[in-house]
Amino acid sequence: MSEPTTNPELLSAEQRHRLYRWARDMNPDVVLVCAEAQLPRFNRNISPVLLPGCAGEDPSLGPALLACGAKRVRVLPCRDVHPERCAAGAELVEAPRGRVLRAAEYLDATQVPVSRRALIGLGALGDGEIVVDPNAPTMFRLAQAHQVLGTEPDTSIELDAPRLIASGCQACGVCTQMCPSSALELRVVDSVAHLSQDLSTCNGENTCVASCPYGALSSSGHLQLADLVDGDVRELTSFPVSQCRRCGADFPAGEGEDGTAKTLCPTCERTTADPFSSWLPPGFTLD
Repeated sequence: MSEPTTNPELLSAEQRHRLYRWARDMNPDVVLVCAEAQLPRFNRNISPVLLPGCAGEDPSLGPALLACGAKRVRVLPCRDVHPERCAAGAELVEAPRGRVLRAAEYLDATQVPVSRRALIGLGALGDGEIVVDPNAPTMFRLAQAHQVLGTEPDTSIELDAPRLIASGCQACGVCTQMCPSSALELRVVDSVAHLSQDLSTCNGENTCVASCPYGALSSSGHLQLADLVDGDVRELTSFPVSQCRRCGADFPAGEGEDGTAKTLCPTCERTTADPFSSWLPPGFTLD
């Protein structure tokens, strides 16, 4: 099963931005050339782009260039390596054979100039905006590209983020405080609590699952690339809440045993029933 690359980025955000803009402005027929590949002569109708490493280090690059406006994207793989690693979402191409009368100039992916169209004021061939965020993490760029292209993501690619399941949430907020990457957010809007998971920051430590005092969170494997196509924030649960008349904390709305609406949060209920015991207030954690 393939996983997101953990290697340093193949290109910087600024270099990606220039490359995406070039694809938007020029609508090129691109061949991504791995750094260790042989450098053949391509015809002038091809735009060979020389990468600083292997194309497989950034699986978003080919789909992102297509989404931004490239007519076609292929990969000339490294020498003496597995070509499927280099493909990274684009079709492979063999080095051209035979004589090439008018050879294309190689474009250095790390030093993409302003396009000729932009220099002479013709504007972009595309819609004008860059539809893939060059500053986003690799998997998010790949998901954005699939969304623009309307293609199905590779279902074997997993994210670091776990597939969290929330059941029985009490809106105490302990999970949001304990998450080391601040990937969980608890919001109350119009007396409705919303617990959400930010996939762009979640690193899969599952601290939230271990720290929930009510055992309301669990995880079921990892999320997949396809889950990102719908957005980078997952709502885990939502439910109506009431405000405790004693401590003011939000808690799930409901009825007591007598059929009337509850007015105390679970902690205040326990304190009222047993005033000589010690109970931590909702959302309180010990370092």
